[in-house]
Amino acid sequence: DLANPFNGLLEIFDDPDFPHFGAEIEIAGAAESIVAIYGTTYFQPGPIAELIRRCCQESLKIAPVGFDWSYGCSRPRRDSFGGGWCTIFADHVEFASTQEELARRLGRSAVTPPAEPPDPWIDYPQYPSVDWQTEVANGDTRLGYLDWVLARTEADHSVPPSMELPSA
Repeated sequence: DLANPFNGLLEIFDDPDFPHFGAEIEIAGAAESIVAIYGTTYFQPGPIAELIRRCCQESLKIAPVGFDWSYGCSRPRRDSFGGGWCTIFADHVEFASTQEELARRLGRSAVTPPAEPPDPWIDYPQYPSVDWQTEVANGDTRLGYLDWVLARTEADHSVPPSMELPSA
């Protein structure tokens, strides 16, 4: 309906009878297109993201855009502080809150540390560099030391170098 000024936009709001972003949107600097979005109560990141997705299709086909937000409370209450992020693509929108991300990270096993990349400057005792040098000298390998160690680890089905404690 072209006579309707909201033509299809009401569906982006949680309550179509009360279409409100809960924020002020200011655009400054024509060349830089600096956009500020801020609000004090009832900030609605979903409708803002959908408005951007619907109105900026050409730009979003080139690259996604995003924003983050925070919220707080004047009283210290549990779960009264937080925020989140939003990434807007031409065909969809992704959200996550700080609480969701924190829960996801805490859900990982505390016993298993994240794998660190192997240190290329350390001689791993299970695979002495002398053995590697011998293979290089004999023409048996053209791999660098770390790649040779990783290949041996894979062939032996042993613990990767990032998980063992090498000697210095």
